[in-house]
Amino acid sequence: IEHFAIGLLAEEAADIFEDRAKFSVPTAEVNLVAMCEEDWGEERTWLRNHVEPGAYTSFNDTGQVSLHHDYAAIGLSYIVRVSRDRGALCYLS
Repeated sequence: IEHFAIGLLAEEAADIFEDRAKFSVPTAEVNLVAMCEEDWGEERTWLRNHVEPGAYTSFNDTGQVSLHHDYAAIGLSYIVRVSRDRGALCYLS
């Protein structure tokens, strides 16, 4: 079964992604994505236009107050949209 493995480079160490990619290469098309500030901004704009704000009821150390400000949500949105464009029908984490 053909499948894709897409990772978004963020705060994790690059060597962890490299190890995961090497592990997945025999069975998957592997892509590691590094988003620039423009990419983050464009995806945040897409979320604001298509997804309700989803205000958070508690605070964490990042200071993120809603879905539209949450970098993990923005990154996940990007990965899922790219995956869908590639023909992927589900997301597994």
